[in-house]
Amino acid sequence: SGDWSSDVCSSDLYADGVRVGISGAGGCAFRASEYEAALSSNFSVDAVSSIFLAPDELMSDLHASAAYRAQLVNVMVKRATEASLGA
Repeated sequence: SGDWSSDVCSSDLYADGVRVGISGAGGCAFRASEYEAALSSNFSVDAVSSIFLAPDELMSDLHASAAYRAQLVNVMVKRATEASLGA
């Protein structure tokens, strides 16, 4: 068995806007409105490159600090966006 931080992200484009869902970073799954707003204006990796969640909104445990999870969320949102674009 292994111990690691596991954050999951979904970045999806719908007719009425963008939805970004995050799981594994906070106490429960949540939508990331900052990312949704940026991607609704410009659905690209560049649109989210300067957005970072505040670590105080995320959990910290023996698997990962809140700061690490915040950075990981940013990476996962970028990857999910790339996957949605077929990049």
